[in-house]
Amino acid sequence: MEGIINFAGVMPRIGTTTQALQLAAFLKRSGYKTAYVEMNSQDYIWGTTMLYQNCHCDEAKGRVTLNGLELYTMEQFEKMKEDQAGYDYLVCDYGTIRSKKFNSKEFQKGAMVLAAGYKPNEVFLTRLALQESSLKEAIFSLSFVRREDEPDIRCMLGEKTTIAFAPYMPDPFCTPDPAGSDQYFFQVMDGVIEMLER
Repeated sequence: MEGIINFAGVMPRIGTTTQALQLAAFLKRSGYKTAYVEMNSQDYIWGTTMLYQNCHCDEAKGRVTLNGLELYTMEQFEKMKEDQAGYDYLVCDYGTIRSKKFNSKEFQKGAMVLAAGYKPNEVFLTRLALQESSLKEAIFSLSFVRREDEPDIRCMLGEKTTIAFAPYMPDPFCTPDPAGSDQYFFQVMDGVIEMLER
C-alpha cells in the first residue's frame, strides 16, 4: 500500500493524535477512502468507545467507526497492508518519537509528519528532531502558533524544513472551520504526495 501517512510527536501531549485524526477526516471528506490506525499503545480508540456515544464497534473486523471515520488498532495494520484493504490512505499515529516503543524503521516507510511545537519545553525537542537524519524529509506540523509568529518560527527552524501551521482544532472529531483548516490540510498533503512519489 502506497498511501501511508505516518504521524508522530516530538514529545508526548503535543497534538499528534488530534492532527492525525483531523487529516484522516479531511481526506475522507475530500472523497478518499481513508482510515486511522493507532500504531502506539495509548488506547485512544478504546477511550473513544467509552466517551462517544455514536461509536460503532465491529469486533469481527477489529474496527471502530465514529462520524464515518474508520479507526483501527495496530494489530490490524499488517493485514490491512497485505490485503490492500481498499483504502486510498492509512493515517498512522505512532505516538511520540521519544517513546522506547517507537518503531523508527516502520515510521520511515510512509510519508512522515511530525507534530512539533515552539513553546519552551517543545522547541528544544523540535530542534533535536530536525537534527535527526532519518527525519530530515518530515513535514513539521505546529499547533497554536499566532500568525504573526510564523515567519520567526520558519527562520528559527530553518528554510529547508517543510513546516505547516495547524489551525485551532481542539476536538479531534469536530470539523474545524474550513476557512483556516483547508489551507493547512492542502499544505500537508502537498508534502505528503511529494514524499509518496519518491
